[in-house]
Amino acid sequence: MNKITICASISYIHIMPTFSHPTGKRAHLMNVYTKSSYRRKGIAHKMCGMLINDVWNKGVTEISLDATVSGRPLYKSLGFEDSFLSVDWSSGHYPDKLVVAMENFKTVYSAWDNDRIVGMICAMDDGIMNAYVHYLLVNPEYHGQKMWENTC
Repeated sequence: MNKITICASISYIHIMPTFSHPTGKRAHLMNVYTKSSYRRKGIAHKMCGMLINDVWNKGVTEISLDATVSGRPLYKSLGFEDSFLSVDWSSGHYPDKLVVAMENFKTVYSAWDNDRIVGMICAMDDGIMNAYVHYLLVNPEYHGQKMWENTC
């Protein structure tokens, strides 16, 4: 009987192009799973690396993912960073809750340096007059670089 030992998938997303992402092509890496007896053999790293290379070859300008605590070492080895932990925010230690929080924000802007997210701002508003900026996150390496100057 054949059994699944590992899987990984990419979901392609097309949005309105922006200056940082002129193609509007983005991707989300998801459903990465390795059966316990096959872990720590480099198989997931190889599979995810193949998917990521394919994504870049198709002109995608951003790859996102939602990481569990156990998956973080794999994603870090592939070049992904945890934005919240880069600025020592405790929210980064609760990725499942953070994903839900981000999905519930009406307004989220991100700043990128090529394929690396370096900043983010999230706001809650009533749609008419009032807005509350909840997160304003800038990777410490980019402090003082006026990355939001031309956003609005």
